[in-house]
Amino acid sequence: RGPRALSGVGCTGLYTHNCMDNPVCCDPTTKCYAKDVAVAVCLHSCEPGIHENDPPQWQTPWTCNLVGGGPAPAPVLAPAPAPAPAPAPAPAPAPSTAPAPVASCTASYTHNCMQNPVCCDHTATCYAKDDAVAVCLQSCEPGIHANDPPQWRTPWTCRNVVPPPRATPTPAPTPAPPSEGSPGPVPTPAPTAAPPTTAPTPAPTPAPRQPSPGLASPSSGELLTFYMYRSQSDAEYELENVNAGNLEGTMWYLQNEVVSGAY
Repeated sequence: RGPRALSGVGCTGLYTHNCMDNPVCCDPTTKCYAKDVAVAVCLHSCEPGIHENDPPQWQTPWTCNLVGGGPAPAPVLAPAPAPAPAPAPAPAPAPSTAPAPVASCTASYTHNCMQNPVCCDHTATCYAKDDAVAVCLQSCEPGIHANDPPQWRTPWTCRNVVPPPRATPTPAPTPAPPSEGSPGPVPTPAPTAAPPTTAPTPAPTPAPRQPSPGLASPSSGELLTFYMYRSQSDAEYELENVNAGNLEGTMWYLQNEVVSGAY
């Protein structure tokens, strides 16, 4: 299940979209890199070859060719400058009222924005999947997302994660000057040291639980054999306890996700 093609005019938004036909990335910190002649993705950088973070069924080599771009624009020749008069002293700049720029932002679909919910792509919003994972997306619908890899298909809450409010420091009050004939400021007494406290006595550590003697003996139950199937050969990777299922489930996958052409 590769990146989807983004239709319409504008920019290509996220890692899950194909930028081959529209190599203008909405995230200005990324570029459109080609995997092959059909698929390209907006990434911060790209190294040719196999990418280990790709799902096993999509681990084919990346070419990392840069898609789009054109010749550099011709330089514009500036007219010869006129002799400048003697500079006048510049006035002191007024304090800026603009908000301070964001130190960093969360770049793309492959990054977790839970700790930094400011998305570099200004068209995306940081949506939470659960209490630990949040991703910058254009939109989010609560529930299972079919475009998630099978091992990560857990429900999304789609809660909007917002940055914490900035604390505004409270200025200290300015003391009024003493009037004539009034006493000066009263000195503040030094704080009294608290008496030392006695550390609590730790609770005794419970003795470890002894295993049942029956667990050390072989089981007398019936030996059962289970047959697992998958829709790939050992040419890509050896059969392990991943991407496998019973015969009915494997045939359902082939019919609904491969033969049907839905993905």
